[in-house]
Amino acid sequence: MPYPQSRSRSTLRSGAAASRIGSVATSLAVLALLASACSDGGTGTEEQPTEAAQQPTVQEVEIPEATAPLDLAVSPPDGYLAADGSREFPVAEQFNDYVFDLDGGSETSKIIVSSYLLDEAVEEDYKSQLAFARTYLESTGYEYATMNDRATIVHRREGVMLFNELTDGAGNELTQQNHFLFKENQLILVTCQWHDDFAASFQGCQDVTSNFAFPEWWL
Repeated sequence: MPYPQSRSRSTLRSGAAASRIGSVATSLAVLALLASACSDGGTGTEEQPTEAAQQPTVQEVEIPEATAPLDLAVSPPDGYLAADGSREFPVAEQFNDYVFDLDGGSETSKIIVSSYLLDEAVEEDYKSQLAFARTYLESTGYEYATMNDRATIVHRREGVMLFNELTDGAGNELTQQNHFLFKENQLILVTCQWHDDFAASFQGCQDVTSNFAFPEWWL
């Protein structure tokens, strides 16, 4: 005759406790799976970007050693024609000149762009650059009635501009904008000159200075 199985109170408590522990363990496992799914976006483990990948990429531009004046990719603005000739008084011995005459204008209405290799670098501060520009202009021997200086920006490049009213060696009364732009021992000088053709000359000067094709390492 089989004996009835009896359970003591201690047996009942231990069984209930085990049941509760199993439920808690199951719940924790479900929560862990949900947390993993949320962090992975449901698609697996997401790799964190490395510190190097988070840093912005900086492209270095090689600055060549200046051993000759720059060859500039400069072309005449609208209304001007490329012409022969050169600046009467160059700033330095090594230079390239680009001369543009106003089409149909006075023979003195022109734009001259020059690049120079200087004997030594000019300091980057405005005062030093202005002193260099004034010394050069005064060395030409022209008779200056006006020589006002101000800062200039030629296609994002800062420099010194001198507004001049003068009489040249041939007795021509002229107005000039002289834009001096320095980079180490190199100089670019843009001279816009006129007397009778103000509107066209001023517009041509604006076109050249606002769209000037500097080498990449100048900017």
